[in-house]
Amino acid sequence: MSKRTNLYNTTAPSAPGSVASGTDASMHAPKDKETSPLDASPNKDIMDTNDTSPLPPDTPTISILRRDYQAAAAPNTSPEFVA
Repeated sequence: MSKRTNLYNTTAPSAPGSVASGTDASMHAPKDKETSPLDASPNKDIMDTNDTSPLPPDTPTISILRRDYQAAAAPNTSPEFVA
């Protein structure tokens, strides 16, 4: 392992402006798992379906109409030729 790859010893991928070849573009796990912060509580149920809190009021709703889907599926076809 080179000195350069030791600088990127994180769990995040390399930044967009960095070298994107070899080990610089790969994901690196922390070496010392004893001192790494935990991502989640081990006692937390990840499939907790008992949460009855309402959605936040600013949650966007996305609707895809059939004509929008056809246009996205065939972007180089004029509308009169889309079946």
